[in-house]
Amino acid sequence: MMQRRDLSMILAGSALGSIALSSKAQAACTPPCFPLTPTESAPTIVDYQYPPGDVRRYGATGNGITNDQPAIQAAINAAPAGTVVFIPPHVAGAFFKLNNGLTITKPLRLLGAGAGQTTLNAAGLASGAVVLDIDGTVHPNLEFVELTGLTLMSDNNSPDLLRVNRASNSAFRDIGLHNGRYGLVITGNRTFSNTYDRVICVNTSLNTAVRFLNYTGGGHHTFIGCGFLGGYGLIIESDSSVVGLSLTSCTFEATTFEAIYSNGLVQGLNINGCRFEKCGGSSDILIDPAVGKSAAGITIQGCFFETDAAQYVVQFGGSGSTVRGFSIAGNYAQDYSSGLVRLNGEGESGAIVGNRLQNVPAVVNAVRPAVLVANNENQTGKLGASWQPPLVTPTYTVANLVVDRSYDVSATSTAELARVLGSLIADLRVAGLVK
Repeated sequence: MMQRRDLSMILAGSALGSIALSSKAQAACTPPCFPLTPTESAPTIVDYQYPPGDVRRYGATGNGITNDQPAIQAAINAAPAGTVVFIPPHVAGAFFKLNNGLTITKPLRLLGAGAGQTTLNAAGLASGAVVLDIDGTVHPNLEFVELTGLTLMSDNNSPDLLRVNRASNSAFRDIGLHNGRYGLVITGNRTFSNTYDRVICVNTSLNTAVRFLNYTGGGHHTFIGCGFLGGYGLIIESDSSVVGLSLTSCTFEATTFEAIYSNGLVQGLNINGCRFEKCGGSSDILIDPAVGKSAAGITIQGCFFETDAAQYVVQFGGSGSTVRGFSIAGNYAQDYSSGLVRLNGEGESGAIVGNRLQNVPAVVNAVRPAVLVANNENQTGKLGASWQPPLVTPTYTVANLVVDRSYDVSATSTAELARVLGSLIADLRVAGLVK
């Protein structure tokens, strides 16, 4: 087990200058004792045996009964920018109870003992409240926030569990998000270049795991090995514009509605090596930009799709705005009643190639301009190719040519060979094969 003195080596507060403990604090502390730092306020310190940055120093118990929100927030407030706040394992069978939400407004590393060991449980928070708010509106251009090894949850499915607002170049690793209205809300106009690694969102059946809401912050959001379970897996609302979104080796499982639904602007969406299993809705992926929005640069490759409800794996368009430039290649899909792709409305300019289907009757519902469909197959064998405008091999009949020509194939004289060659060239011109 990590000793308090060992833990102090990673908590930035322990490296700060300090002042002497009061005589009362000294009498109450069994050495080693960690004195008050310049960033701390004496009334917030409960136990000087824990180093600065450890939430137990400020009174957190993790017993599931005491309201630990004031202690954890005090630790966050006292930590200098760029340092660590540590939340240890809670009492076995319990959690850190929060009667109010927590807020981070500076570069900070919030470190738990593991998603299954450090659980923050919001008690009675109202709809629209946030359990943990990464808020860059207080000090603009917030960067380099890191959350590791935590579970956030609520007892009533009402609050948003984690909100990232105007925070960039930040990382979220080994995070559990359970039973909130929304698991992760990404919002604001400077929220970009963030990484979400093994973030597992499990929400109630009518709510959403990840939501881009009122988001105009650019993009470059990378999800790696994440899990999305809930009403919807991931939504990009019509008020949002996302430039660069990558989902790699993620799982979408048993969503009530679409696994991925985008109604906003998307430029650059890469879905690679993901698993979609028994998701609801008419399709697993619905890219349907609202009027005035568009979607472009969409790649879906190397994914596994299985359903017992959806008609299509992917649907592009339907609301009247454009979807352009897509590649759906090298995927496996099973048990979709209507087909692999539905091109509804403005789904054009792309390629659907090299996919293996099982119990999927068709590749695509309609031929659209500049959409190549080729080299796909299902259990019956290879499926036909299509292209719009259609690929046509010209054919020429005798009526196209000057008829009644006779050629002496044994001709040897230069004059006879020249006459034959001239006649052939004339015929080719008539056929339109040479000018």
